[in-house]
Amino acid sequence: MFPVQYFTLDNGREIAYFPETQRYFFINEETKEFIADLRQEGKERAAGKHHMSPEEVDGYLKNMSNPTPPVSPENRELLFTRFSTQEELPRLVIHLSNDCNLRCIYCYANGGNYHSTRDLMTKEMLDRTLEVFLKRFRKINTIQFFGGEPLMNMPLLEYACEKISRINEAIEAKKEQEKKEAKEEPEAKEGAEEKDDKIGMGIVINGTLINEKFCEIVNRYGLEVTVSYDGVPEVNDRLRVFPNGAGTSAIIEEKIRFLKEKTGQPGAIEATYTRFHEEAGVSVMDLFDYIHERFPDAVVQIAAAAGDKGCAYIPDETTAFPAGIAEVTRRILANNGEMVPCYLAAVNEFTGNKEKDKKLNPLFCAAGLNTLAVTTKGDIYPCFMLADIEELHMGNVCDENVLRGEQFLRTQRHLFFSCFKEDHEECMKCFAKETCTPCLGLMHLGTGELFKPAPQMCEEFRRSKAEAIKGMAMIQDFQKQKAAKEEKESAAEA
Repeated sequence: MFPVQYFTLDNGREIAYFPETQRYFFINEETKEFIADLRQEGKERAAGKHHMSPEEVDGYLKNMSNPTPPVSPENRELLFTRFSTQEELPRLVIHLSNDCNLRCIYCYANGGNYHSTRDLMTKEMLDRTLEVFLKRFRKINTIQFFGGEPLMNMPLLEYACEKISRINEAIEAKKEQEKKEAKEEPEAKEGAEEKDDKIGMGIVINGTLINEKFCEIVNRYGLEVTVSYDGVPEVNDRLRVFPNGAGTSAIIEEKIRFLKEKTGQPGAIEATYTRFHEEAGVSVMDLFDYIHERFPDAVVQIAAAAGDKGCAYIPDETTAFPAGIAEVTRRILANNGEMVPCYLAAVNEFTGNKEKDKKLNPLFCAAGLNTLAVTTKGDIYPCFMLADIEELHMGNVCDENVLRGEQFLRTQRHLFFSCFKEDHEECMKCFAKETCTPCLGLMHLGTGELFKPAPQMCEEFRRSKAEAIKGMAMIQDFQKQKAAKEEKESAAEA
């Protein structure tokens, strides 16, 4: 029996969404009855009842059903082996600082020091980290510098960028030598696609410590910068504060403008949406508008503050973020059906819903598989949000073979085999499971447990997904009507 989810638009029209194929269609009562018969009575009886040929029914089924079989124990083992032996690491997060000059009230990292002491990474620890990871992985796509506030360790940032830059130069030199040698081979292939094996570099900062020196580093090494800023000063200045309680809005905006003038960065601004925004009457799209109007070239990322339901700053994300998706739909329709600027999660919803027949991603999260994080002390964790959780400690870079060691592989295996959606009944009942990729860190903050979906996070995703599906259907219908009108007008002119 294939799953189906029905949605009703404000104008009363109904949509059937088929999670297995990610397709959705406007339907009437007759079509709805056919779908019900097909699900309950099977293809042959539904075909006879609705006077359709088996071929016609197969055509419908192709759009409705494309089941993903459960991952067998044997295939889980094969998949884990593939992950645990991969030669490419998509992201390595290096904590340059375990301290922060701010005391943001919702900070999951406990003011920047997580559950440890305040300190800075040393050159020796950075060298060791790069040595261990580059020994294990043929390629690291991106190294992201993190904290705490990484600019509290500006000298090490410069040292790290210079060191990685030299590594990249060696990678390029080796590639050029290999190309030269390949051309000398009699059967050398022309036009072969070249892979970029260089390490990309990024950094997440709070914006208050941007200065001339940092701009020089950004320009010299091509550092991609993300600034955390919650926009709307009346809210940001209650949330993102200095130790003395003073707000940060004025200095952050001034520093971002300085950085933009000197470097063209930041590429992204991350905002956290909280109950304080709600209480101030600031919607998700209001927050986007504020940041986008001031820094139009930056990608704006907005996420809900995380924590259990007792946290005073947790918004009612089950309504705020779906309302944001609905507002984006209204703006697109008002823009003649064309996409409008909006925050990254909304962009992903509207573009992602155009992709059909994507197979179910079996895992919640790839933390510890596609992302690894190293603390100032060299301890390895699955991701920056899970630092200092003892259960997930994967070892320390002081052990040169840590990435092939028993503790690392045992923890990695624990992560992998605990993250299968099909092992969670609530996930398998959810129409949004095909495209859902919940964060383990957010799950832990929301429930106090690892590998347990946070109900409020799940409900927000379901409602946002529903609004995106309804929005895409309305936009496509609008575009279809517009095209028909233009075709009719063109024919009349002819």
